[in-house]
Amino acid sequence: HSIRTEAIDFGVGVGTSIYASHDGVAITGTDPGGYGYYVKVISPMGFVSIYAHLSTQIVANNTTVKKGELIGLSG
Repeated sequence: HSIRTEAIDFGVGVGTSIYASHDGVAITGTDPGGYGYYVKVISPMGFVSIYAHLSTQIVANNTTVKKGELIGLSG
């Protein structure tokens, strides 16, 4: 079985609310060389969404989030 990687990059204004696209566990971090502040949401089936270039992470690391929950603000 293979891993499929695809991405969509949405350009939005600074401070735009970012919402989880699915239920899962939120992993927060920072990547000074690329993503900046980010939130990864990992679904129970292993699907991962990465929300990068954030100015603010609203959720805490390693917490459960629901689809539609506010997780961050764009940077």
